[in-house]
Amino acid sequence: MKFIATILFSFMATVILAHGNPTKNSVVIKGFVNEITLGESLTGVKVSVVGSDIYTYTDRDGFFELTANSDSEIKIQFALVSFEPRVVNVPASNTDELIEVTLLEK
Repeated sequence: MKFIATILFSFMATVILAHGNPTKNSVVIKGFVNEITLGESLTGVKVSVVGSDIYTYTDRDGFFELTANSDSEIKIQFALVSFEPRVVNVPASNTDELIEVTLLEK
């Protein structure tokens, strides 16, 4: 019986730890991506959290929204074919505001 209890406890501990650090906050990051020269919105830009598998794409208006887990600064990468990729640092405390990012054509 002790053996089964030990196995069950080990399994539960593994499941709890696998869900990450529960002290980190979920923050929503929203904004727009535009082309730097003409200011036109860019559709299909990959917007990703650096160091994670969290990503989304901009819509036809250049708008994006994603949720990340962090208590501090979040690094967001913007990438689109024929444009220079760009990384922007977003403070976790500053996520109520829309961010505006411009990309430069290669």
